[in-house]
Amino acid sequence: MNRNNLIYLLTLSVLLGLGLAACFGRTTPPGPDMAGGGYESATYEYFHWREGLNILIWHDAIASSTCNSSGSTSSDTHLVQCQAVSEDGFELFWQLETTDGRSAQFTINNQPIDLADGTVFLITTAEDQLNIQQLERDLSGVNAEHQSITDFSLNDPEIDQFIQSTAPEE
Repeated sequence: MNRNNLIYLLTLSVLLGLGLAACFGRTTPPGPDMAGGGYESATYEYFHWREGLNILIWHDAIASSTCNSSGSTSSDTHLVQCQAVSEDGFELFWQLETTDGRSAQFTINNQPIDLADGTVFLITTAEDQLNIQQLERDLSGVNAEHQSITDFSLNDPEIDQFIQSTAPEE
């Protein structure tokens, strides 16, 4: 074998190795565009994955609310964890885990939730009781922006009724 053929084979081997490493290398799982805010006395968290998954949570736990989102090449799962606390100290937390941005494992206060039954949640924590109403809605037209979320929600009679029910009684 002459020198040119040897260099050619070595170059080809290196390129093939790099190509295979790129094909089998880990990538970061998709993360959501997230929006959180409030309207009247209700608070929302919205999670929108470009791959298709959308989840909207409205709740009455308004003393505080925080969410953390994390993903890395060392894990094939993107994790979103949120916690909200009501005025009387009741804690509400939920967790989303997805590998593809199209489906997710979802829990609220450690209760598994089947997203096939709907991706809109209306949650009350009155009198330290957790009440979860799950709705099937098409969220594909909702952007992770306050105006888009509130317009969608106020135009849906069930969501609007929930929002209005969280207002303090006069």
